[in-house]
Amino acid sequence: MKILQVIDELSDKNISLVRIAQIISDYKFLNKKSEIVTANNKKNLNNIKVYNNKVKNFLFFSSIFKFLINRNFDIIHIHGLWRPIHILFILHARLLNIPIIIQPHGMLLLQALKSKSIISYILKLITLRFYKLLLPEKTSFIAVTEEEKNSIKKHFFDAIIFIIPNPVLSSKTQVNKIKRFFVYFGRYNSHKNLKELINAYIQANLGKNWNLFIYGIDDDDDYKNEAINLVKKKNYEEYIKFLPPVFNIEKKNKILSQAWCNILISKSEVLSLSVLEALSVGTKSLVNSQIYFPIWIKINSFVSSIEHFSLTKKIKSITSQTINEKKKEKNKLKKIFKKNYILKNLTQDYQASLKKTIDYNSKKKFNVMLFFLVNFFNLILVPYFLILNVIFSYNSFAAEIGLVPGIILLLNQVFSANSRSLLLYGKKLNFFHEILYFRIIFGLLILFFILIASNILDFVSNYYILFISICVYLSWIIEIILALYEKNKSFFLLKFFLFINFIFYCLIFLNFLKTPYLDLNIIFFIYILLQILFIGLHCEKKIFRINKIYANLSNLLNHPLPLFSSFSSIIAVIIWRFSLLLLLGKEMAGIFFASFAIASFPGTVFNNIIAQIIILNNRLQQFVKDKIKLFFVIYYLIIFVVYFFLKNISDIQIFIFLKYTWISLIGTPIMLIALYHRHKSLSESKIIQNNIFLLDIYYAIILAPIILVTYYFGGISNVAYAYVLSAITALIVYFLIPKMIK
Repeated sequence: MKILQVIDELSDKNISLVRIAQIISDYKFLNKKSEIVTANNKKNLNNIKVYNNKVKNFLFFSSIFKFLINRNFDIIHIHGLWRPIHILFILHARLLNIPIIIQPHGMLLLQALKSKSIISYILKLITLRFYKLLLPEKTSFIAVTEEEKNSIKKHFFDAIIFIIPNPVLSSKTQVNKIKRFFVYFGRYNSHKNLKELINAYIQANLGKNWNLFIYGIDDDDDYKNEAINLVKKKNYEEYIKFLPPVFNIEKKNKILSQAWCNILISKSEVLSLSVLEALSVGTKSLVNSQIYFPIWIKINSFVSSIEHFSLTKKIKSITSQTINEKKKEKNKLKKIFKKNYILKNLTQDYQASLKKTIDYNSKKKFNVMLFFLVNFFNLILVPYFLILNVIFSYNSFAAEIGLVPGIILLLNQVFSANSRSLLLYGKKLNFFHEILYFRIIFGLLILFFILIASNILDFVSNYYILFISICVYLSWIIEIILALYEKNKSFFLLKFFLFINFIFYCLIFLNFLKTPYLDLNIIFFIYILLQILFIGLHCEKKIFRINKIYANLSNLLNHPLPLFSSFSSIIAVIIWRFSLLLLLGKEMAGIFFASFAIASFPGTVFNNIIAQIIILNNRLQQFVKDKIKLFFVIYYLIIFVVYFFLKNISDIQIFIFLKYTWISLIGTPIMLIALYHRHKSLSESKIIQNNIFLLDIYYAIILAPIILVTYYFGGISNVAYAYVLSAITALIVYFLIPKMIK
């Protein structure tokens, strides 16, 4: 198992957390290529990757993204919650669908949440709200105690929580000499109640034979100075000594083994390493009664409240033992520790928690409906606008949409070179980069060229064509980004993207209904801005380098068949549209554009979205095979019933539009079957893929003159059957011909 551990910083201040991560790294069941990353390696430990909390690391293709892609970790263990590095790695793990397990280390305990200012507390609550949106349901957490488990449950009700105590290596230090001193290992911070300890110790007045040694780690300089000045004020420098922190575990264990008592009276803790390390060498600890400890630790500790009188009294009572009694107690405690705290069991528990998290993540259902809806809304803009304009009697504008944004969309598809299918069917990340950069650069050139040409030829009478065209261009880029999410089974940003698109289409519809206070210019401007931001999240800085553009183009041109396949199909559709415009005029061409758009849209959605989902899911494939006949029967029964309702429509224009749409819809299921067989073949070997690309070219040659032929042999009434004929042709080309070849 290959694991990545994420820690905010490797420093003296959080040495206990660093030690936990290092112990975990030595577990034998973990792959040797498991790693620790941090935002700040103050201890200069070797082989530690450092990621600064820079804004650029929040982008999709940041150095963190590349690191995670290249290392291919099975799971990420996040130590902590509040720092940018925690958010960064959780965010990227969600984007790449990498399982995560979070260990808060007591950060969700109420005292810890409120340990600083009210502003800090509010910011933490806001961050927790963000995590609830970011994290999936049933996120895995590690709690050290039952108390910490309850604190996690308060904020993450559906979390899967494993209780695993912090690992501590059993000490081999022998108890040779016991001395009369109390010892504190920890940070200088008000959270640790250090001044309360000093006051109580002074008040206990233990005499000249006793000392309090404070091995403090710098954290809060003001608090440290207050503690030092307090000792000076009471003239207790001889008995309370402030010493440098000790990080060497053997040296620390030696001090603990000689100590009379270890002290930990913090406001909150989760099974402190200090207490565990003291027990491992047989030394009892004085602990805050408000801190939760397992029963076996609590009954083998000195427990007191932080109230001055109680703490003073407890310190006095601890000194009442003799040296021999203390020595016997230490030997007994070492045996108790070994009995109750075996590292082997902790290792097994930790391994089980990781395995369960990975297994649960792999069993999560592929959210077919989410991917379908996201791609659907990304694809639907041109037909949606086209149909709405015909319904609301803007036929000429509908024709302009079919010609300008429609042709931009079609020309973009020429250079798609079946890229979405190929990415989903196994291409690597470099292929994604090539396609993304290519679409950004050449899509922009196509957009510019078509808009200039349409103005010169006087095709455009409405400036909304510009907005729609820009959206089409940006949607084409986004299509490949959505394919990467689908490949990685990532859901986080897709939900937000789906919500924005749904609102956008609702606002457009309301605009057609003349809803007051709706400005279509502002709607489009905001939507385009959001599209650009979404794309920007997934781009690297080098995308506009000339050598990169040239390399991407060369890679595509080195595989000409997919390119020619897309090119031939799109040219055939463009010929259709210009044939309709030249033969029938703008008004009637607009109606046919809308009718064919409705009939062909299921095929477009199937070709661009659904086919890949079905091909990559064996259960869905079987479902389609089992239900296809039933679908045909129900579909054509509905078509038959709708025919009788058409006769009652009095509006001539609406009647003509619906009649041509009804005829075209007869071909829709036939086209879907043809496209299914095409994608089934594409998912197989390279040789079969090339054969399909050749068939695409032959199909396009047959498809191109259908409008001209149907018009020549029967006028406008026969043109209505053009889509049905194209569907039957597709079925012959993609289903019958491959069967005959085999």
